[in-house]
Amino acid sequence: MPTPLLEKSKQSMMAAEMLIKEHNFSSTVSRAYYSCFQYILHILFEKLGYNHDDLKAQPRTGTHSQAQYLLESTLYQKNRKDYKWFQEKLPAFKQDRVIADYYGEALNRDFAHDAINKANAIINTLKQYY
Repeated sequence: MPTPLLEKSKQSMMAAEMLIKEHNFSSTVSRAYYSCFQYILHILFEKLGYNHDDLKAQPRTGTHSQAQYLLESTLYQKNRKDYKWFQEKLPAFKQDRVIADYYGEALNRDFAHDAINKANAIINTLKQYY
């Protein structure tokens, strides 16, 4: 049985895939990003046993940055190459989500499709270790 955050991650990806078909590209990017972020929370909370207080204790501000920092500390121990890759990919993906959510720029299918691919690549990489 899927855990709640894993289920949310899967639902967010399903929503992203439906939204791109309807040409809702900004929402596609947002849902794809949140699918990835919810998967990270799934790892932290449901696999590694951390909680929200553990996130708040991290030396960064904001839940997204705190979660990234906490996950990176465990990923570094598992595989340094994928740790470095993750350190580059997630912040760039987060910036794509910020553009999609807060900027007035019209996004296109390629940008949205790339977001789905990024989310899947990050999730699949993390699945190797958690």
